[in-house]
Amino acid sequence: MRFIFDWTEKFADLTTPWRGDEDPFAIEITQAEGEFAVAHVTLLNPRLRQESIQQRAYGRIAFQRENSSIVPLFCGRIITIPVALEGALLKVELIAEPDDAAQKLRELGNTLRTFPYWDALFVPIGAEDMPHEVLEARTALFAWNRVNGALSLSDLYRGKNTLTIENIFQDTLRMHRGSEPWDAVDVTLEVQWIQRAYGCMDIAPVIARMFPGQTINTYSGQDFQRSWQALEYKLHVSGYEVLEDSIEEIIPPETGILNIYPRRSPAYFVQEEEEDDLRPEYMHTRPTKVYLKRYWFRGKLVLSWDYRQKRQEYAHFVLRNRHQLRFFTQDTSPSLQGHVKYLHFKLNAIAPRQDIHPWRGFVWYKEGEWVSFGGWHYCALKKHRAGAQFLEDKIFWERGGEVPTALGDSSRASFFTTRRGQMAVAHAVARARSYLAASSRSFEVSFCGTFEDLAEVTIEDALSLKDPRLPGGSIEGKVVKTRIIIDGKTQTRWVEIRLACGVGKAEHAPSEGYILGEELYAEADYAESETYIQKQATTLENVHIEDFSQHIPRAEGIGISCGRVEDIIEGVHISNFPEEQEKFLAEQKIKTPEKLLECLRTCCTTIRIDLKELRSKTVLTHTIPVVIREPWSAPKGVSLTKR
Repeated sequence: MRFIFDWTEKFADLTTPWRGDEDPFAIEITQAEGEFAVAHVTLLNPRLRQESIQQRAYGRIAFQRENSSIVPLFCGRIITIPVALEGALLKVELIAEPDDAAQKLRELGNTLRTFPYWDALFVPIGAEDMPHEVLEARTALFAWNRVNGALSLSDLYRGKNTLTIENIFQDTLRMHRGSEPWDAVDVTLEVQWIQRAYGCMDIAPVIARMFPGQTINTYSGQDFQRSWQALEYKLHVSGYEVLEDSIEEIIPPETGILNIYPRRSPAYFVQEEEEDDLRPEYMHTRPTKVYLKRYWFRGKLVLSWDYRQKRQEYAHFVLRNRHQLRFFTQDTSPSLQGHVKYLHFKLNAIAPRQDIHPWRGFVWYKEGEWVSFGGWHYCALKKHRAGAQFLEDKIFWERGGEVPTALGDSSRASFFTTRRGQMAVAHAVARARSYLAASSRSFEVSFCGTFEDLAEVTIEDALSLKDPRLPGGSIEGKVVKTRIIIDGKTQTRWVEIRLACGVGKAEHAPSEGYILGEELYAEADYAESETYIQKQATTLENVHIEDFSQHIPRAEGIGISCGRVEDIIEGVHISNFPEEQEKFLAEQKIKTPEKLLECLRTCCTTIRIDLKELRSKTVLTHTIPVVIREPWSAPKGVSLTKR
């Protein structure tokens, strides 16, 4: 068997014919999981050779079989030259790091930024492009090919190829138990935001619908107009402002015999004094029919509100690990025992910028002012007063960028119950699972074998090793380190392999993929707007997450949609409707028209509106329990117990 070393002018040159520029005296190629392969090659000192042999920045190593076929072993660039000098020999060091390694990491990392294995809310500000961040929720590491420099993703348990090895050097088998696997991972997610609600609404139609004919009407006339105007002062409570307040008398439509909009009251009989025709010096009274005018009004009462409340929400779950090194009981109690890993993730800002306010109606805007509406930013083109609807104003606005926010609507009182919040929890479960997966490879086996059998084994492979000295006679593990040695002094060559085996109880490795519960938006008045109930639990690689979308916080402050009457009005109380006024006057013993009007003033129609309190508290905290009843388990690569 012949070993070949060539100098090359570029990395991983596998197309140029192999020449044999150097006759290597010794070769050692080492690669650990997640790292670049490194080669140490002992060569004849170039100064003792012909000057025509020139060194290059890159080198490649291969071996030639007896059938003359050449198998590449390594390609890399020179790190240091020389590493050591020993008489006529020198040792050079090469690393299998391609020139475009950073670009390859970026390209592969971009393809891995998918839910549930990637969530930007978990990544610290400024670390978005760090390569390791895409692996935090995966049971895999980066793997660099030692020959062509290709980058791939290598699973912690499953190899690209699974090879069976039965012949090893008998005295080289070593078994090692590493650190104890985590029995559980206790995870807490935290988000903070300022709940903000802006809006305006004309509540006059709400009041009108409570009157007969769904139009404001009364017998009080001017007294009612004065009480309506007084509403502006009564509604100046914390967080509210009256933008427009008006009331005008109207002539209702004619409805004929239906008399839906009566113009006058029923007849009231009063005593009216008049002169006696025969004796003018005497006055006498006679019964007279009197009718009262029924007034019909069209009102406008536009309220605006500004609500801000600091919110703090937590989601908590425990993902348990079933493995062979501890007797496992399916304990679902809050208290945890054993080897537990505690994680606390404080998610990045989930709400939009606080310096850009939502668009509001009936407000003066100046040129260049920014607002947000419908998930977009808008800039005012000129000074103007906004109308009741944004569509009326759209010609005065220029659309900017999209509002980047995970919360979606800043008026929401809960984040984790939203679809985006569900994804954040699923990502957290994936991160917890990756901790359990890494810790469960706590049984390692190392051995040496012939160069011919093991030379082409890489860290992307998994091995099934059979030996009667192993627990159960065989194990299956992922290759975590390879070491190829060609010793010129002893004229020997061999390969050293280290395997990491899972101590879980699963028969097979976890399946890829996830399923989020199907969305079913809640009906009106059942739950907060844009929250949903799941039809099924979330499943993440055989981990089942029970539905928690109904754990919304209790109602405090303003509602989530801020577009319904119920969101701002607790109640509208109207006293002395026209029918009540008629009944009251009919029950009185009225003798004169003046007395009739006096009695009418005592039963004037009045309106009282109770608005929801918008006064904020220091902070409102809400905790959502996330239940994962079934434990996770790593693959069973070795049998350590009989259970």
